[in-house]
Amino acid sequence: MKAWKKIFGTAALAALLCIAVGCGPTEEAGQGSAKPIDGTPILFDETTDYYNIAPSVVEEGNVRYIFYAVNATAGQTDTAIAVRRAEKSGDNWSYGDKKVIVQTSESGWDSAHIANPDVIKGTFGYNGETYSWLMAYQGNGTDAENNYSIGLAAAKDPLGEWVKIGNDAVIKYDSAGYGTAFGIGEPSLVSYDKAGKVYLFHTMGDMYTTGVYVAELDCTDLGAIKGASVSNAVTNFGLTDPGAAVPTFSDTNFKLDETSGTLYCVRNYSTAAMAPVLPTAVQVIKMPMADLYAVNAEWEEVETQINDLDLSTDTLDGWERVYSACIVGDGYGRVDGAEALELALTVTSFDRQTYEYRFYQAITGYTVELDG
Repeated sequence: MKAWKKIFGTAALAALLCIAVGCGPTEEAGQGSAKPIDGTPILFDETTDYYNIAPSVVEEGNVRYIFYAVNATAGQTDTAIAVRRAEKSGDNWSYGDKKVIVQTSESGWDSAHIANPDVIKGTFGYNGETYSWLMAYQGNGTDAENNYSIGLAAAKDPLGEWVKIGNDAVIKYDSAGYGTAFGIGEPSLVSYDKAGKVYLFHTMGDMYTTGVYVAELDCTDLGAIKGASVSNAVTNFGLTDPGAAVPTFSDTNFKLDETSGTLYCVRNYSTAAMAPVLPTAVQVIKMPMADLYAVNAEWEEVETQINDLDLSTDTLDGWERVYSACIVGDGYGRVDGAEALELALTVTSFDRQTYEYRFYQAITGYTVELDG
């Protein structure tokens, strides 16, 4: 999802229709107040001069790592990717301090904005070194929120050091051919050999249409990646969106249950008509992995919409925008034998009287029970 920032005032709300990067908070940088939450809890807290969006959560035994997009400097619009490590205590996860691990480059394809990290485990070689973790993320080199491409970074440990792969994107958007639009972004990785080969699912939005595609990459040698030039469309059959003749299939995250052969996906669902034009819910769907490339294959709904998230304060309604979610999985993008799916979701709220955007986004959790 785009790196939406905090907006104040009616005029600024109108600007959200065409500007994804908004004004900074009214508090001075570094002087933000606590996000006013008294209901569905968020996974970790930062003050109102930080936004937290587009999570990717990897579970390794009793340890979790959450990767997400954030502004690197309080109250500013400098985008970055951060990670937090969590340990389990009873039924709860306790998240540690934030560590910024990837920032914009000084020049080039990802020098203006970066967002939407997704991380996978495997064995990846690069410049004579062997790395155990691979990240895909979106970036662009312009101030506008468009013409995104997808690049990679690698690390030996989830907490870093993360090394960017090459000086260019691995899947590039051709704005000259397809027009100025969102571009290619919102990556989701699933390993298909638990080594160097991955499915890279991604959104492509050009001047005509938006859809989800998948490329099969051989990243065994990150200096000579194979398969990046070929992407196949992922079916949107079986999907519906309220009030839309054609569903918008975008901002997805995929996980594979290898035991049952099921591919699960969480996607944005039901976009708001009033500014900010963000989804009000996410949807969980599934299909047999064997049908990924099948003609006329259809998705089956698991949970039609997830938006019943409570936020109770004197002045705020519930989480009125729910979007840009991920399914918690293991290091290889698996949820083998799952009886339930845990989600991490981006949420934001508004003043119920003025409808002003009150504070930067946060990340919360939700569990979907699976039948059978």
